[in-house]
Amino acid sequence: MVPQRILQTAAGLALSSLLLLTRVAYAEAPLAADAASNADAAESSEDSFHLSTIAVDLRPGDAETRGPSLDAFLEAIGMYGEFTLPSDNELNARLQARPFSAILDRGLATLSAAILSFGTLDCVQTEERAHRAALDFAAAMAAGVDARKELRQAHLYLFLCADRGGRVDDAMDAARVLQSLSADARPSEISLNTWQKYPSVDTQSNQRLIPVQIESDPSGADVWIDYLGAGLSPSTHYLSEGAHVVALGKDGRAISQSIQVRGKGRVSLKLPDNSSRWAGLVDTLQAARAKTEAKREEAMRSLMSATESDVAFVLREPGRIEVWIAPSNRGSADFVGHAPNAAIAGQLALQALRDAERAPGIDPNFPLLREGDTTSTRASSNRRWWVYGVVLGAAAIGAGIIVAQDLSEDRQRIEVSLP
Repeated sequence: MVPQRILQTAAGLALSSLLLLTRVAYAEAPLAADAASNADAAESSEDSFHLSTIAVDLRPGDAETRGPSLDAFLEAIGMYGEFTLPSDNELNARLQARPFSAILDRGLATLSAAILSFGTLDCVQTEERAHRAALDFAAAMAAGVDARKELRQAHLYLFLCADRGGRVDDAMDAARVLQSLSADARPSEISLNTWQKYPSVDTQSNQRLIPVQIESDPSGADVWIDYLGAGLSPSTHYLSEGAHVVALGKDGRAISQSIQVRGKGRVSLKLPDNSSRWAGLVDTLQAARAKTEAKREEAMRSLMSATESDVAFVLREPGRIEVWIAPSNRGSADFVGHAPNAAIAGQLALQALRDAERAPGIDPNFPLLREGDTTSTRASSNRRWWVYGVVLGAAAIGAGIIVAQDLSEDRQRIEVSLP
């Protein structure tokens, strides 16, 4: 009887221990799941981060000579999902020593919108946008930018819409501009039958010419009339009655306007201030060419701060790319090293940034100690001691069950002899 009671008591204790251990396991499981989820989220966010990146070309030579290798480098860097180049065309042009005209850039954007409108058969929007683009291209020409190709494309859509709408006079005007820009060659986008409907005719030979005074503020600007250079302002020009395009440009500043000549008149245009927020980069880039390490580092720090960049790739000589990083927890520009190509340059930058984030530093966005971390650690350690106690107790109970079972199986034989 006694052994059976011992066995029953031991079984009850073992069952209680088993239930207690199951409860502990279920209590710990959400913590493990949360930890795994947090790890996955951290890994996902690490894989999807983006780094503001600039490419600086300080190599000797003109833009046309450097262009192909620079484009290849930018394409290779673009293969990395982490590096994001600026969307500002002017900033990229200044960093890469390429020619840039804000007016031309604006005209190209307007022309792209006109092409989209033409694709939807909306000639009203197409003509309005093509006219605005042509005015910007005329101003770019006055500022010294060769925009003949862009002018030709804008007037191509003006011609196509005028021909589609049956407006012969407008189509003739557009055809005349196309003939002057293409040396009378038929644009490939226009069929021969359509082109032959608008032969080259001198429509101004029998018209009365009217004097028009053209002035500018400041004076001495280049005067362009109907996309052709016409001297300096102030000046008087004899124009035929009807629509004309006047453009003025000086020192990179330019303006254009469409005018209607009806009688003796005067055109006075004020050149706009085309100053840019990136104009100061010229001096900074010049300082970046310095031979002394301290001046180069100071220039790169200023450059990366002004452009809010995390990474900078500097092409200083062929086959030699400088890699710079600006770690968020240091507020400085650090030179990482040289790379022979874009692939190695990208790897250098990524590795350097990972190392910099692990280095000591104070960043309010990434505190070294978060509130609650110590408490959770202490609670976890307090929870573990009694878990171990339960495990040891269960082991002791199991051992007791085995001993009791062995004892219960032992039998004693007692013999009584009666006389």
